[in-house]
Amino acid sequence: MQVSRAEGEYRGRRYELLFHGDGWRALALGGAPASDFPDALEAGSNSRGDWVKVPADQVVWWRVGVSALWKGERVAVVGREDGGTVGVTTTDPRRAARLGIPGDQQQGWLGRAPVTELTDVEVSEEKVS
Repeated sequence: MQVSRAEGEYRGRRYELLFHGDGWRALALGGAPASDFPDALEAGSNSRGDWVKVPADQVVWWRVGVSALWKGERVAVVGREDGGTVGVTTTDPRRAARLGIPGDQQQGWLGRAPVTELTDVEVSEEKVS
């Protein structure tokens, strides 16, 4: 299932944007060969997989938001799918209480929902830079 995330568009293809710094963006390779990144500044690997740093001015940054209905309530879909569940979050404490999502106003409300229970999935995209 698609989840909310940042993406970087590099040379006409989108990759998950993992992290960034001053003047560079780190993109998940997503199975692409290193030769697809001729402007690479550095490459590495972490718990989220292989990545490559490219100059920021070569990347268009996109924010992809995914939401769905769960038990009749709209939630944001976040995190990775694992064991048939996916992360869900809300900023509304009453909604979190109705859904049994743990959290608080300082840390937010984050829980997991069975993918099969999510309906009416909506995806939005916003160009950040």
